[in-house]
Amino acid sequence: MASPMPGRLAVCALWLLLLGVRVDAAPAPAKADRVIIEKAARRLTLQRGSEVLRTYKVALGGHPQGPKQWGGVTQERHEGTP
Repeated sequence: MASPMPGRLAVCALWLLLLGVRVDAAPAPAKADRVIIEKAARRLTLQRGSEVLRTYKVALGGHPQGPKQWGGVTQERHEGTP
């Protein structure tokens, strides 16, 4: 005698389809095409076109004004490295 399980699974699947139950993954988040950093406001904003996707608070140290003073390879450090 055959097992009734495959038939029951098919009936359950049919009911789920008829009831409109969706088991899709969550939609992918929108990707930003622009990153704006406002140093004085200590804020980072992600945009896609003119739409703001997300805004974050950022920590920039005690004096965030002006160009960076350290970080990356500077000319002095590069010349001294063999």
